[in-house]
Amino acid sequence: MQNWKDNFKEGQILDQNQLTELLLRFSHEYGEIKLIASMVDYPTQETIEVLSIKCRNNGFIYIPPETSIIEFFAKKVKDEIKINPVELVGKIKGWIRDAFIRSGTCRHGNIERVMKFIKNYDDIIFAPDTNILLDCIITSILLPEIRERMEEEIKGCPNWILISIPKLVMHEIERKAIKKHKYKNFPERAGWPTYEGRIGQRSLQEILDIDTNEGYRGVSIMTVGEIPSTYNSFKNDQPRWDSEIRYQIKDFISRISFHKGIFFITQDRVSAMMARAEGLQSLYLQKPEYKDLRTEKLQNKDIARVIYEFLVAFGEISIPNLGKFSIFWPEKHVIDWEKSRVMITELFEKPSSKQNNV
Repeated sequence: MQNWKDNFKEGQILDQNQLTELLLRFSHEYGEIKLIASMVDYPTQETIEVLSIKCRNNGFIYIPPETSIIEFFAKKVKDEIKINPVELVGKIKGWIRDAFIRSGTCRHGNIERVMKFIKNYDDIIFAPDTNILLDCIITSILLPEIRERMEEEIKGCPNWILISIPKLVMHEIERKAIKKHKYKNFPERAGWPTYEGRIGQRSLQEILDIDTNEGYRGVSIMTVGEIPSTYNSFKNDQPRWDSEIRYQIKDFISRISFHKGIFFITQDRVSAMMARAEGLQSLYLQKPEYKDLRTEKLQNKDIARVIYEFLVAFGEISIPNLGKFSIFWPEKHVIDWEKSRVMITELFEKPSSKQNNV
């Protein structure tokens, strides 16, 4: 009898359907999937388990590592990668949480309150802050929430949505998307996108997803504003940058005749408060704390989407007894981002001593 692994090979590029098939077959045989992350943004061979996935009859349960495990790992590699352990712990926990958000596996703590505001309008304009697009909030959280409520009760939900992205937000995303490791600093990963590069490119994928309008009827997208002539005077001044983003939104609103719901959406509490102080309606989405991810029962039937977002976060992931997967390869094309493709860089025939974890 042919082994199902024979349908896959090293160097193969998988779309989401193929990745789903591979993961479902593997989970059916082993019952559990562990994600072992390589720290591709740092010069170390050490790895850490960043997720345990339990297979259940009605789907999958996702269990992130305890903080103590991440702290132990950070202390273990501090001398090798020259980074403060507290800083590294914060980064890893943030990467895990944001991967869950991008995949729609966890929700913001105040999402119900936010949806009450949104449900007051049948036509609505969203002006997203940069952090909203970096975490793919529109396609992973907001649109699914709106669709779910429309299926329950059409009346009282927006059926026309315009996503108005400030030009400065687009520019900030572009600045992140082009960031790569340089040969003189990290020769082993020269040309690889850094964490910011991966997140920036994932954000561009989010914008393309909205723009193609597949599965999102009544949703349109546009950019507003221009890069100011004074750009060089504030490009490294974050508070001023945030202020200029809000100004572009207010300027856009002042030029149109629209008397329904217009909201600046952000995950930055200060920016949300400043927007309201400046006369701009804002919706603040509060990210969950990492400890909440440990206590909640995180479920998502779309296991390939979850794995994909963890690959965006960490760059490379190994699954013991299965193989190693990567989000990047030198010939990667725009269509590969649009289709959320990943590469099998290695297939494991049996448990390998190279698959270390903490």
